[in-house]
Amino acid sequence: MFASARDARTALDRTVGALPESFHAIDYGDDRVVIGPTGAFALALAEPGLEEAAERASRVASNVRHVLASRLSWAPFVEAMVVVDHAATRTGAAALVPARLLARVMTSGPCRLDEDEIDRMVVTLAGASPVPA
Repeated sequence: MFASARDARTALDRTVGALPESFHAIDYGDDRVVIGPTGAFALALAEPGLEEAAERASRVASNVRHVLASRLSWAPFVEAMVVVDHAATRTGAAALVPARLLARVMTSGPCRLDEDEIDRMVVTLAGASPVPA
């Protein structure tokens, strides 16, 4: 079980690390927040289980929106996602995204944030302490 969790975390880190240069990843406790031209994403691994991870990703997304809105006076929608190793659709709180599709999901779609907005968000979140999810 621990090897599986470690492998999943390594796969997530590898995927996030391989995103285009315009995407920025921020550690948020055990989870990740990714901000790029297509939006902002709160990523959690399905640990210890799907529902718990979905709730955690949802709380991280909410916390990020709160921090950004309070410090920048605006905040984009932050998509809560749980990274899974199998095909799945959704839980009540977050989208379930197979790890093999994660990069495509985050990089596809219309550009909603410009470089200046991305930079301001990254600087703001880098200076904020994560609220426990």
